[in-house]
Amino acid sequence: IESAHFQRLGDKSCIISFENPPGFGKQNSAYVYLMLPWLSKYQFHAFTVFPCTKPNHSSICIHKCGDWTEKLMKTITTPTHKPAFVVGPFLSPFSSPAMDSENLVAVASGIGVTPAISLIKQYSSTSRRLNLVWICRDAGLVEHFL
Repeated sequence: IESAHFQRLGDKSCIISFENPPGFGKQNSAYVYLMLPWLSKYQFHAFTVFPCTKPNHSSICIHKCGDWTEKLMKTITTPTHKPAFVVGPFLSPFSSPAMDSENLVAVASGIGVTPAISLIKQYSSTSRRLNLVWICRDAGLVEHFL
């Protein structure tokens, strides 16, 4: 991806939005491997991907929790566009037959809400009911998703 959009969400999180490459498809409840060549040319990290509000675009939400993500947060101080390599999408456990139930309960904490966001978007136009229990300490994440 030649130009992904990076934006901070508070002090400890950021969101990456990008146009879906050819063949990417509309994978709900999926994850991708992300490599940022300007940060580290040899490290791929797995992140949940979810549909962006912009058509034919996807998003990845990242929370600072290690050296790589700390370096990312220090680099992204203002909204910017940078290159990114995305491998996938790959189906996540949220795409199992258990998800065919009429009533679902999703429990998430912090950045772990991203698979649930995919489920909410996937089931919003159906008669299924999805209850989300989300515990989050990062106000930037809450503001972004609500």
